[in-house]
Amino acid sequence: MCNVLNYNDCVSYVSFQSFFMLDKKSIVVQAIKDFSWSPTDNTIAYWVPEVEQIPAKVTLIEIPSRKEIRTKNLFLVKDCRMQWHKQGDYLCVKINRWANKSRKLLNYKFEIFHMREALIPVETIEMKDQDVLSFALEPYGSKFAVLHGEPPTRISFSCYELSHKRERVYRLIKTLERRPANQVFWCPKGHFLVIAGLKGMDGQLEFYDADSPDFVLMASAEHSMATDLEWDPTGRYVATAVSFWSQKMDTGYIVWSFQGRHLYRNPVSIDKFCQLLWRPRPATLLTEDHTKNINKNIKKYHHQFDAQDRLGREKASQKIIDERRIMMKKFEEFKQQKSKYLLKMKESNFDYVEAELDEESDFEDLFILENEDVEELP
Repeated sequence: MCNVLNYNDCVSYVSFQSFFMLDKKSIVVQAIKDFSWSPTDNTIAYWVPEVEQIPAKVTLIEIPSRKEIRTKNLFLVKDCRMQWHKQGDYLCVKINRWANKSRKLLNYKFEIFHMREALIPVETIEMKDQDVLSFALEPYGSKFAVLHGEPPTRISFSCYELSHKRERVYRLIKTLERRPANQVFWCPKGHFLVIAGLKGMDGQLEFYDADSPDFVLMASAEHSMATDLEWDPTGRYVATAVSFWSQKMDTGYIVWSFQGRHLYRNPVSIDKFCQLLWRPRPATLLTEDHTKNINKNIKKYHHQFDAQDRLGREKASQKIIDERRIMMKKFEEFKQQKSKYLLKMKESNFDYVEAELDEESDFEDLFILENEDVEELP
């Protein structure tokens, strides 16, 4: 593995094993502005601005061969921002470019490099006369989401399906106008996303199912003064937080389900709460082909697991029934035992009284008889 350092118009590659520069030399790139590693491949992307009559360009370099595998020239560029797809399938470059040579107005566009295709074709999505607030590529998918417009009230959300090998035109899936949001967050597993109005937009949250036919809004929620949002690595939970670094009052966090259901909130404000991070999860042991096969046959596995769950519930129910029967049997035995004991006690007491009060017994022996004279008054 290598680390990349940018110093004095040079890109240097340092091995983690030896901490020496790769091949003991750097690659000189005049006026380099920024670079970024592919998350999965030994590929680096960097861009350089315009210099006199030489246009700006984005370049992809293979490491360690240092071979340039793709270059894209750009014109009238003010700034660029690069973002890699989580699996390295795409590189998205957001370009802030001047609308004309007078350099008074800005336009925005995205150049998306298809890294898994031959010759690395580039797809362009333009956002004319609209500011771009946030954008993100879908992990484990081919969708692209962007928030654009004029803040704070005229903000729109758009989601695109990127083109595939046989098609060279991206497809607009959905546009939602006037959304109270300034950032977009994809679920780490794809499929779901949250658009959020953080910091100055009072914590408005909208949870969407991006794979549904109508781009279904699953829930709307609010976390007042929220400043941060973090997906859990499994994609099942979302945490929103009010950080002390940005907001001095009501600091704390809320945990939501991926569908926008409120699960937990700290009961009182946490003094000087600054940051919340989920624990990373280890990578799956399944290969990519195995994962695709599971997703392809999910219905078959779904029936199998449903049958196992049903059998488990039946076993659990039968166990409860058996336990109740045993308890009832013990109770009946206890009841019969006490009934016999009570009957025995009654018979014993009756025999004693009957013996004492036998008709043949002398009542005089049982009682003291006294005669008393009573004088009647006239």
